[in-house]
Amino acid sequence: MKFPYLLLLSASCVLIQSTSTLGLPVRTRSPGTQVVAASRPTADTYQTCQQAIKAVATLYSDVEIGSGSIIDTDGTILTAYHVVKAAVSNPNRVKIYVKLANGNRYIGRAIAADKSNDLALVQIPVQEALPTLQLASATSPPAGQKVCAIGSPSGRTGVLSQGTFKTLSGNGDLQSALRLTYGNSGGPLLNPNGELIGVNKSIWLSERGENTGISFATSARVAQTFIDQHHRIASSGLGKPPAAVPILQPVQPSPATVAAKVQPLPPMPARVAASSSLGATFDERTMTVQQVEFGSPADMGGLQPGDRLTAINGRPLKGVQELQAVLAQQPTTAVLTINRHQQVANVQVNF
Repeated sequence: MKFPYLLLLSASCVLIQSTSTLGLPVRTRSPGTQVVAASRPTADTYQTCQQAIKAVATLYSDVEIGSGSIIDTDGTILTAYHVVKAAVSNPNRVKIYVKLANGNRYIGRAIAADKSNDLALVQIPVQEALPTLQLASATSPPAGQKVCAIGSPSGRTGVLSQGTFKTLSGNGDLQSALRLTYGNSGGPLLNPNGELIGVNKSIWLSERGENTGISFATSARVAQTFIDQHHRIASSGLGKPPAAVPILQPVQPSPATVAAKVQPLPPMPARVAASSSLGATFDERTMTVQQVEFGSPADMGGLQPGDRLTAINGRPLKGVQELQAVLAQQPTTAVLTINRHQQVANVQVNF
């Protein structure tokens, strides 16, 4: 029985757009409800992995929500290439928004990318030294060792999952019995010491398209080589963005890689009108906020990922189309009624 890989891309959503024009595909399926730990980790492992959360960031770029590990106090973040590939290809149009565990937010820029190993480096302009994750020196952990992953499903920063390491794949990726979902891409795979042993990038689907609970990560050894090649060079010119992000070209895949088909989720049909101005991404079925664009009216008004929109200006909303109809009138202000943590609240946004 053959199983396809699936990149950990963003979940099904609709964009209510702010100042930039973002192309948004609609995903046909999402295992987003499966963000649960495979089993309860031991107290020591759990506490160690929790301490690492402060060095993990949430990344928003184009339609993707992913994660990244802070690897240098200067604000250098290691993530997956597919999370920021739109910004790498078109940096003038697509931004990378970064939210740290402490809530601080920045606009980052890609400084290096390795498409073949699904790695990228992102720089954010910080004034203070940031907490960092240490890369493990061992090639791979022993089979059966406890591992943790930290990700940002639906933009919720610092979600911890736990499982066990299985084996080193033929192409050098780390294979773990660890249930991950969209938003875990680019986040760290950690050993019981809280050291980064891999960069999460894909899951294994059954023939029926179900999450098998098996995940894959680019190894820390490959990530360290990538960092050594690019971080020093990029850091020497942080004040001025490069004309083009250096991208390592894909190498000839190993037989193991060829046998397992790598495929992204299907592209989405349509995106909403570019005249919309709220600056938030919603799940079109539940009207739950998936992403808030940095500096947008939604952001300034206090809208947060996880909020469920129920009404606008006192008028109940049945779907995104009704919200779009109100925004198309170009109001100067609007009052959004939301459900946050099972409590109803009103949020005023100014345009």
